[in-house]
Amino acid sequence: MVTMPSEAARRYALVRDLVAAGMAVMRINCAHDDEAHWAQMVKHLRRAERETGRSCRVLVDLGGPKLRTGRIEGGARVARWKPARDVRGHVVSPGRIFVKAQARSETPPDRFDLTLRLESDFSASALPGDLIRVADCRGRFRELLVRGTGDGYCWCESEQSAFVEDGAAIELLRGEQIVAQSRLTESLTSNSR
Repeated sequence: MVTMPSEAARRYALVRDLVAAGMAVMRINCAHDDEAHWAQMVKHLRRAERETGRSCRVLVDLGGPKLRTGRIEGGARVARWKPARDVRGHVVSPGRIFVKAQARSETPPDRFDLTLRLESDFSASALPGDLIRVADCRGRFRELLVRGTGDGYCWCESEQSAFVEDGAAIELLRGEQIVAQSRLTESLTSNSR
């Protein structure tokens, strides 16, 4: 068996010499060249068979899937949280979300479903009972109830499922008043409860 180089499509003498030397299988690697070249290789083989009186089979090696490694650019990063529900759909445990500024290094003091990092720190303005409203990927607004605060972070609960994307607008609300605004820079799924 001989794998054909690209020049086998241009040079009949190459194919004829290989058949005369005993080539029993012509292998065409479809990862190289194109249909016109492959057809010309087979045409040269059939002519060489007639001239030499020898037969030769053709093996066409189809190109398979190619693995690509590395980051795929342009894809959106989407994170999700959801409350635990019973068989009737009632919330039995809200989603728990830890919110901090991107520049802060605090880690959640307890287990949370998700950590949201924001462009700017509005945790100093947050009070228990405030709401954080975030734009969901599906065109909905989702609300998180602020349950506690600390130096550089706040933690929240939500009884609504959400899909949030990096860059989503986030607002801190006290009643109907917007107290602070930011954007989501990164969301990290935690080892949930």
